[in-house]
Amino acid sequence: MLHDVGKSNLLEAICFAMGSSVLATFRVKQWKDLLNCAEKEASIKLTLTTASQGEASVGVTLAPSGHRVYYVNNRAKAKKELKRFLRASCGINMDVSLWLIQQNLVHKMALKKEDELASYLCEAAGTKYFLECRQDASLAIAKFKPTLAAIQSSIAHLEATLQHQTAAFTRKVDLQKLTHAIALQEASLQRLQTEKRQALEAEAARALATITDHIETCQAALDDLHGQQHAMQDELTRLVKKTPPKSLDVIENAMERCSSTIEEVKYVLAAATAQETTLQTQLEAMRQDHDVARLERDASRDSMDTQEQIIAKLTFERRALAWYSKLVKDAQPWTAPDTTSCIRKSLEAKMADASDVPLASGSANRLAENGVAMETMRAELAQLETEMDDLRQKAAHADRAALKRAPTSTIPNDMDRLRRELQQQQQTYADHEMRHFPGLHAQPPRQGSGDYGALVSLFRLQPHLSAWWPALGLVLDGQLLHRVCDTAETAKSILNAHHRRCGLLIWPLAQLQVRPRAWDSKWSQLQREFGDRILDPLQLFSSDYDCALELWPCYRRALGAWLFVDSDATAKHILQRFGIPCVTKTLNMHSSGVLTGGSSPAQARSTGLLNAVQLHALSDRVSLLRRREAELLQRHDDHEQAMRHRDEHARIQNTIQQLEHEKSLVQARCAQLDEEHIELKRDAKAAVHHQLQRRVFVDLGTSRTAFCKTTTPDWHQELARVLASLQAKNDQLHALEHERRFQQAKLRAAGERCETLAEEVADLEQALHDAKSYVLQHQDKLGTLEQERADLEVQLGAAKSQHEVYRTLLQDKRQLDMRVALEEEELLQWNEKKAALVATSLPRQRPSSRLQGTSTTARSSAEILAEMEATETELQQLQARSTRLVNDRSLEHQHVNAEVIARKQHKLVECRDHAASIDVSIANLETGISVTSDLSAKVQEIAFASVGATFEAIFSRLVPLKSATLQATRAEALECGLYFSVNGSRQTTRELSGGQLTLLGLAYVFALAHYSASPLYILDEIDAALDEHNQLVVADLIWAHFGQSQVFCISHHESVHAKATTLLKVRKDAASTYVEVVRK
Repeated sequence: MLHDVGKSNLLEAICFAMGSSVLATFRVKQWKDLLNCAEKEASIKLTLTTASQGEASVGVTLAPSGHRVYYVNNRAKAKKELKRFLRASCGINMDVSLWLIQQNLVHKMALKKEDELASYLCEAAGTKYFLECRQDASLAIAKFKPTLAAIQSSIAHLEATLQHQTAAFTRKVDLQKLTHAIALQEASLQRLQTEKRQALEAEAARALATITDHIETCQAALDDLHGQQHAMQDELTRLVKKTPPKSLDVIENAMERCSSTIEEVKYVLAAATAQETTLQTQLEAMRQDHDVARLERDASRDSMDTQEQIIAKLTFERRALAWYSKLVKDAQPWTAPDTTSCIRKSLEAKMADASDVPLASGSANRLAENGVAMETMRAELAQLETEMDDLRQKAAHADRAALKRAPTSTIPNDMDRLRRELQQQQQTYADHEMRHFPGLHAQPPRQGSGDYGALVSLFRLQPHLSAWWPALGLVLDGQLLHRVCDTAETAKSILNAHHRRCGLLIWPLAQLQVRPRAWDSKWSQLQREFGDRILDPLQLFSSDYDCALELWPCYRRALGAWLFVDSDATAKHILQRFGIPCVTKTLNMHSSGVLTGGSSPAQARSTGLLNAVQLHALSDRVSLLRRREAELLQRHDDHEQAMRHRDEHARIQNTIQQLEHEKSLVQARCAQLDEEHIELKRDAKAAVHHQLQRRVFVDLGTSRTAFCKTTTPDWHQELARVLASLQAKNDQLHALEHERRFQQAKLRAAGERCETLAEEVADLEQALHDAKSYVLQHQDKLGTLEQERADLEVQLGAAKSQHEVYRTLLQDKRQLDMRVALEEEELLQWNEKKAALVATSLPRQRPSSRLQGTSTTARSSAEILAEMEATETELQQLQARSTRLVNDRSLEHQHVNAEVIARKQHKLVECRDHAASIDVSIANLETGISVTSDLSAKVQEIAFASVGATFEAIFSRLVPLKSATLQATRAEALECGLYFSVNGSRQTTRELSGGQLTLLGLAYVFALAHYSASPLYILDEIDAALDEHNQLVVADLIWAHFGQSQVFCISHHESVHAKATTLLKVRKDAASTYVEVVRK
C-alpha cells in the first residue's frame, strides 16, 4: 500500500496510474519510496470513459525495485503508448501539466520569471515540444557545418591536384599533336607558294584583257555623254531664248507691298468692324432705354387719363349737385303743397334732356382696331429688320468667300502653255524609256496599290554622292527591271497578267528575306579606320522618296553584302583583313569569288544606272508639271466659285435694297397710324366724358325722384345735405387738381426724355449706317487687293515654275558635266594602267607560260596570298605553342597516367555527393525550422490572445478594484518571456498584496487550463489560502470554466463542497485509507 495516506494520496494515485513521471508530484525522491511495504509490489487501476462513450481501463504496477509496468485494457504497454492512448481515446494530453493544479503552483505563479510564464503558455498552446525540437535541430546544423567545411576543403584540394595532373597529361598529348600539325602546315605553305607564282602569271594576262575592255566601254560611254551634253545645251539655249517672265524679285516686292497694304486694310477693317459692333451694342442699349422711357410715358399718360376721368366725374357730380341745390332753393317756400311735385317734374325733365345726348360708341372700336394695326406694323417692321440682318450676314459671307478665292484672268493661257510643256516632257520620257529600258514595255501594267512597279522607278539618289553612282550601277546591273510588290498574292496577279510568262522576276516584300551583312557589326570600326574612303551603299538612296521606308528591304536585297571603297588598295586591305567584298570607284569588284576587274565590261553595266537617274529626272519633271496643272485647275475652280459668290452678293444687295424700301413704307404707315391713334384717343375721351355726364345726371334724377315719391321730404335738411356733398366734391377736386399738375409735369419730363432718346437712337442709327458703309467700302478694297495678290501669286508661280525648270536643267547639266569629267578621268586612269602593265609585266613573261598559267590556275593570286598569310600565321602560332610547351618545366616530375586520373576523379565525385547530401540535409532542417516557426508563432499568438482575454476576465472578477493584463517582452517571439501588468505597472508586488498575488497566479493558471481544454482536471487545495468570499468566487469559476470536464477538487471549505456534484470522503486509520461516496 502507498504510505502516508491522506487526501492528496488519492489524487497522486490517479496521476501515477495515468503515466505521470515527475517525482516532485509525488513528494518522494525515488519510486520505491512510494511503497508502504518494501517487499510487496503495488498496483493501481482506473476505469475511464473514452470519447466514443466506451469504457477502458488503465493501470500501473510498481515493483519494490522501482520498476513500473503500465497496462491498457489489461495489456502491458510502454509509457509512450499509454500517453498516446489517453490522448487519442480520452482526449487527455499528459504532456500538458496544467490538468494537475496544485496549491504550490498557484501560490508561486505570480512570482515566476518571465521565461517560465512563457513556457507555461507554450505548453498550453502545444508548441513547447516544437521549441525543444527546434533547439535540437539548430544544434545539429551547427554540428554539420564544420563537417561540410572539412569535406569542401578536401574537394578543393582534390580538384587542384586533379587539375595539375590532368594538365601534365594533356601537355604530353598536345605536344605530339603540335609536332604533326607543324609538319602539315610547312608542306601546305610550299604548295601555296607554287600556286601563287602560277596565279600571278595568269592574272597579268587577264588584267590586260580586262583593262582593254574597260577602255573601250569608257570611250563608248563618253561618246554617249557628249551627245547628251549637246542635247542639254540646246534645251537650255531654247529656254533662254524664250520671253522670260517678270523678274522674281519684282513680283516678290510687289507681293510684299500688296500684303502690307492688305494687312493695313485688314487692321482698319477690324477696327471699323469693332466700332460697328460697339455702335450696334450701343444702339440696342439705347433702343431698350427708349422702349423703357416710352413705356414710362404711356404709363404716366394712362395714369393721367384715369385721373382726368375721376376729375371729370367729380366735376359732373358737382355741377349736378349745384343745379339740384339751385332747384331746391328756387322752390321756396318749401311749405307750399306743390313744391315736391315741381321739383320732381324738373328732375324728370333734366333726366330726359340728359338721355337725349348722343353716345359715340364707335370711337373705342376704332381705337382698338388702330392699336391692332399699329402692333401688326411694328411686328412687320421687326421682321423686315431681322431679314435684312440675315441678308447682310449672308452678303458678308459671300463677299469673304469671293475674296478668299482670288480669281484671276490668266488661268486659261497658263493652262494651255503648261499642257503643251507637259505633253512634250511625257514624250521625252517615253522616248528615253524606250531607248534605254525597252523591257519595261513588255511588263504588264500595275495591278493595284500593292504593285509598286519596276525597281528602276522606285528610288532616288543623293546628288552630293554622284561620284559613287557608277559603282552602284555596277552592283544593280541586271536588277533594275525586277518587279516589286507587297505580297505573294499580288505577285500571282502580276504573273497572270503577264503574257510572256518568263523573263520577269518579282520581289514580294512580305516574303523577301534579307540576310544581315557581315560588316554591319564592324561598321563603326571601319569608319574610324578608313573614314570617307568607304561608303555604305544604302546612303546613296534618298529617304525623301515617298515609299523609301517601305522599299528599304528591297534596296538591301539588291545591294547584297557589297561595300563601296575609293581604290583597289583599300578594297584589298579590307578583303584581306575582314573578308568583306568591295566595289571601287574604278569599277573593280573585290571578293573571294570574283577576280579583280570583274568578269564583264563594268562601265557598260554602270551606264544603266546613269540612264535610270536621267529617267528619274524626267519623271520628277513630269510630276512637277502635273502638280502645277492640278494647282491651275484648282485656281480655275476657285475663280468660278468666286464669280458665283459675287453674283450671290449682288443678288443679296438688291434684295436688301428692296427690303429697305419696304421698311420705309412700313415706317411711314406706322407714323400715320400714330397720328390716327392720337385723334381716335381724343374722340374716345370726349365720348367717355359725355357718357359720364349723362350717367351722373341720370343717377341724380333717379335717386331724387325716388326720394320725392317715397317720403315727405324735408327740403331744409335736403338742401343742407346737398350743400355738404357739394363742399366735399369741391375739396376732392382741389386735391385732384394738385395731383394732376404733378402728373402733368411728370408726363412732360417722360415725353422730353422719350424725344431725347429717340433723337439719340436716330443719331446712332445714322452712325451705324455710316460705319457699315465704311466697312463695306474697305471690304471692297480688301477684295480688290486680294485679287491683285492672287494675280501676283499666279505670276510668281509661273515664274517659279519656269525658274525651277531652268534650275533643274542647269543641275542636270552640271551632273552631266561631272559625269563627263569622271569618265574622262577614268579613261585616262585605264590608259595609264594599261601602259604600266604593258611596260612592267608582259616583257618578262613567256607566252607559253602565260597561257599555261591561265588554263591551269583556278584561283586568283589574292586568294592564294590570303591563304598563305593565314597558313603562315597558323604555323607561327603552332610553333609558339610548341615552344611554350617545351619550355614549361612545372609538370616534368608528375608521373601520371589515365588510370590515376580516373581514380581521383571517382573519389572527387564521392566527396561531392557526400557534401551535397549534407548540404541538402542542412537546407531541409533550416526549411523545416522556418516553416514550423511561422506556424508556431501563429499558434502562440492565438493562444496569447485567448489566454490574455480569459486572464483579464478572471482577474477582474477575483479582484474587482484592480486591472491586470498579460504582456509579452517581445511581440515577435512570445517564447522569450511574459509578464503581468497591474494597473499599467510591471511591479506586481508593489501593486498587489500577498492574497491578491495568489489570486493573480490563480487567474493565470485558470486561463491556461481553460485554453488547454482537458477532459480531466485535478485541483489540489487551491483555495487553502483564500477567504470565504474568494472561495465562493473560485467555486463559481471552477464551475464556469471546467463545467464540461471531470474535476477532482481537494478542499476543506463548504462553499466548494456545495458546488460539487459528487463528494468523496477520505478517512484513514492506523493501517489503511478509506474513500467513500457521501450523499448530498
